[in-house]
Amino acid sequence: MRFQIRPLLVFLRHPLVIGVAGASVVALGMLFLGADLARRNLLRGVENQQSQYIDHFALSLHGSGLLPNERSAMKDELGSVAGTAAFDDMVRRSVFGLAVAGIDLYTLDGNAIYSTERGPGVMGDAGGEEFGAARRGETRSAVQEGRVISGIDGDALPKTVLTSYALIEDVAPGTGRSGRPLAIVAVHSDVTRSLSVLANMVWRIVAVYVGGIGVIIFLTSRFSARARSRLEAANEALLVQYAAVRESRERMLAADEAVKRAIAEELHGSVQTKLYAVWMKLNSLGLKKGSGDPELRLSLDKIAEEVDRIREEDIRKLSHRLHPSIIRMGALPGLRSLRDAYEHMITVELSVGDEVAALESAGASRIPERVRVGAYRIAELALGNVVKHAEAIRCVLHWDYLPDTRELRLIVEDDGKGFVQDPKVSTGLGLVTIRDYADSFGGRFEIRSAPGKGTVMTVWLPVSFEANPLDIPLGQPSKEGARAASRTPGLHVV
Repeated sequence: MRFQIRPLLVFLRHPLVIGVAGASVVALGMLFLGADLARRNLLRGVENQQSQYIDHFALSLHGSGLLPNERSAMKDELGSVAGTAAFDDMVRRSVFGLAVAGIDLYTLDGNAIYSTERGPGVMGDAGGEEFGAARRGETRSAVQEGRVISGIDGDALPKTVLTSYALIEDVAPGTGRSGRPLAIVAVHSDVTRSLSVLANMVWRIVAVYVGGIGVIIFLTSRFSARARSRLEAANEALLVQYAAVRESRERMLAADEAVKRAIAEELHGSVQTKLYAVWMKLNSLGLKKGSGDPELRLSLDKIAEEVDRIREEDIRKLSHRLHPSIIRMGALPGLRSLRDAYEHMITVELSVGDEVAALESAGASRIPERVRVGAYRIAELALGNVVKHAEAIRCVLHWDYLPDTRELRLIVEDDGKGFVQDPKVSTGLGLVTIRDYADSFGGRFEIRSAPGKGTVMTVWLPVSFEANPLDIPLGQPSKEGARAASRTPGLHVV
């Protein structure tokens, strides 16, 4: 059940669904408000009609000749006259053809004296607020739901009835004379059909709207699901491509390192051996031929010394740069060698964290060799960039290990001229290669710089160990490291 509810919740949180739901609430609210206004207008129209019916009934009553001409006797005689068949016939003729379901007549005290429903007094409900308002000369109306009325039309089904109460005077309306209260009349109109038609229309509109919204949501859901599936498939394809590119980049860097290593070994082995053989031959030749010609002997000695210098210095340094064999001892010795190599060009400080020092404290590194080589190459490229472009006086290498994330972190910070970072402009080859190295290890690369404020480059390299490095006891730091650690807790300069 959980797997069925979760996609539904995800779908319901979709911005389009939320927007449609909000618009639906507003639209339905406005629809029901409009329906209520329409209902009020409908009932107000019926009330206006009933006011006309009451005036018509009053004129018919005064013109029927059933009441005495003397106004003082009308109130007394009304009760007896209302019980006659002639009065009933007058009432029915007065409302013939009108939308009237029934008429009740009451005394001013609230006693029912006539009703079109099965004789007088049957519909007598004269104690309400509307009746009291009618006694004061105000016409009031009330809606009665589900009232069973069998009046003029003879229908005895439950209906929605609108009843208007009004005062009848002993003078006919429209004569211009003032009269005295004579009775209270209640006119009932059946509004069941009109209200039902209005309600049905509203609910049809609601049904059509909800159905339309349902269709929209259904189609949106289907298209959204398909789009989400296509997006997930594209995302998976991108992940596969990214993994393939990353593996390809890693293979390229590994192949590059392999070529460098092969060239270094060739220089260190075969080339150095051949140069040594040349040096030996030159020395031998000098001994044989140099006795009769001192200048030739001196020239041969100089050539032999130059060959030996090239063999011992240039070839050895080139071989070391192509493949630093010192990395086999650890990343820290490699970083130290870089510091020493650049010390004649810029002041380089190496700051090492206790945790990473402990990983190589026993003379054997627990850091995988490929990661050590990557860190060395990144530091080498970064220092090369500082020397070539930064115009810096001082550079600091921070090398540490983050136990929480199991990452090695290399920070290269200089006090050079800095530069304006623009993501639209591609960086130099050195930074691109550094980023490639970081990506090939699944790491991260970040650079922060501003004109006149130097540059800080940070690289995080994830590393895994057979054992948890947090369980490895820290090694004894060197004396130099102990002095630096006392200055900066957790770090020492080596």
